[in-house]
Amino acid sequence: MATRFSSKYPAFSSWLHSKRRISSYSERVIKLHKIFPNEPLVSLIKTSIKILDLSRRPWEILLPEEKSNRILALEVLRRMKKGESLTRASKDVGLTKYDILTYLRNALSKSSRGWYPKQIDHIERAMQIYEKGEIRTIIVTNSRDASIIGEYFATVKKYLESGDPSVLKKFKKIVILDAYGKKHKLETNPDKIRDIEEAKEDSEFFEVYSDE
Repeated sequence: MATRFSSKYPAFSSWLHSKRRISSYSERVIKLHKIFPNEPLVSLIKTSIKILDLSRRPWEILLPEEKSNRILALEVLRRMKKGESLTRASKDVGLTKYDILTYLRNALSKSSRGWYPKQIDHIERAMQIYEKGEIRTIIVTNSRDASIIGEYFATVKKYLESGDPSVLKKFKKIVILDAYGKKHKLETNPDKIRDIEEAKEDSEFFEVYSDE
């Protein structure tokens, strides 16, 4: 048996139809219903949108589980940009659609056809880079910088396979500003990149995204 939306209204649609005008209260309930369509009115009233919107929360204050979930959510976002639906991508990473929405609210927009990714998001994520001959973890503040780092590592791989250091030149003048306002320059010295790669062979794994 389906749960009633409230004691007075059996469904959200009947509750919405009863509203002669949309107040700030009604708008809040409508927004929360889009995220949690199966929850009754009493639960939505008690829920804070700010608490649910973990996409705006700084990386450093996330709990360990929240950091892991944000990484999974970013994988969902990557798949959505390639054409997968939110429902399908969420299922594949092992989180519910509504869990994912709490981590990607800042990165998604809603249309009549469903959720779709914005061109640029401002979700903080921890990423590893090569800098000054070392592997370092920095917190980037947007998808543009994250894409630059992803392209950088694809280029590093291309250099390692071809032996042509000229492919690294386009990254020499790029500066990435982290969440604390510190500037970072990606390593483009071929010898130092080789040294880093050789040192990595003694490690178990290396990931661009980090949960540190």
